[in-house]
Amino acid sequence: MRRYIKKWMVFLCVIVLVIATGTMVHAETVSFYITITGTGYNQDNVSKRAEKTGGEDLWFINPSHFSQAGGRADFRSVQVNNTSMASPYYLVTDMDIGEELPLRYQKNVPENVYYFLEAHYRADCPGDVMNVSGTYTP
Repeated sequence: MRRYIKKWMVFLCVIVLVIATGTMVHAETVSFYITITGTGYNQDNVSKRAEKTGGEDLWFINPSHFSQAGGRADFRSVQVNNTSMASPYYLVTDMDIGEELPLRYQKNVPENVYYFLEAHYRADCPGDVMNVSGTYTP
């Protein structure tokens, strides 16, 4: 009889674990390919939009490529329909390639709405045009 109860307890624990894992909230991650210029003309400096889920006040960027050695750019995460809901700009460089950078919004931002990644060219960056690619999670 005890063995029977133990089997049922293990079975119930496994079922609860499977259900809990299946209902966890995962934030949407999108790939980006951004072109920024020193003049601000002919640039594509925003990513595709992605939905923010979960209650964290963090967003993540994982750069995988800078077209310029010594590349530097300022990035921020911005809410699609309310641009006042945005993070401060953070400096991301070619030294950050391959690292997932957790960055703060500095205020509580709503979830279950869409955000996009915005980049700005830095005056101290080499060259006039730079492409940056990677992944972004609002």
